[in-house]
Amino acid sequence: MLPEKQRKRGVWVAFSVLLRAILDFAGVAALIPILLVVVKQGGGRGMMLALCGAVLLFVLLKNALVVFLARVQSRYQLEIYREFSKQVFANYYHRGLLFLKGKSSVQLGHEVNYVCYMFSSCVLAPVFRMAGEAVLVLLMVTALVVWEPLAGFLLCASFLPLAGLYVGLVRRRLRRYGMEELEARRKQSRTVVEAYRGYAELEIAQAFYTSLASFNQG
Repeated sequence: MLPEKQRKRGVWVAFSVLLRAILDFAGVAALIPILLVVVKQGGGRGMMLALCGAVLLFVLLKNALVVFLARVQSRYQLEIYREFSKQVFANYYHRGLLFLKGKSSVQLGHEVNYVCYMFSSCVLAPVFRMAGEAVLVLLMVTALVVWEPLAGFLLCASFLPLAGLYVGLVRRRLRRYGMEELEARRKQSRTVVEAYRGYAELEIAQAFYTSLASFNQG
């Protein structure tokens, strides 16, 4: 469904997700020298200040790069939204008059705009975030296993069952909530369009508050 150019950009975006996870891991690791100096109480005050300054500078540079990578991912998500909404719009239009007459224009507009945007912001964005967090956790667990094998294996043994239980219990519920939200947004959009289109009729019948109640119910 995606053009060749966007597929190639997707590879770079995936690389940016990996790089963000590595930078986050490096930001956590940068605090270790300070903790070691505090625990061992070695070195003078000047060494401590120099070390803190170096770590602070590194964290600032790291955060600036993370913001840049986040912007790259955000722009890619918007490109996906534009491409998908354009394809859905053209697909519905080319289905012809019979299809368009049998569907509500509000529903079609909702699917072209809102559903495609929700896919970009509520599906792609969490996928990028979860992928980055998974890589970060993997790096931290790997470092723990190398540093202290027994503690690392115990952490894996306790974490994996909890993660599986969470996915099993929450995934279906989140899917149901997502479908309910999409349906509520569609109904609200229809209520708004009908209220503005039928303003005169609503005023004559004094039925605005009925329309407002329908909007609140979603």
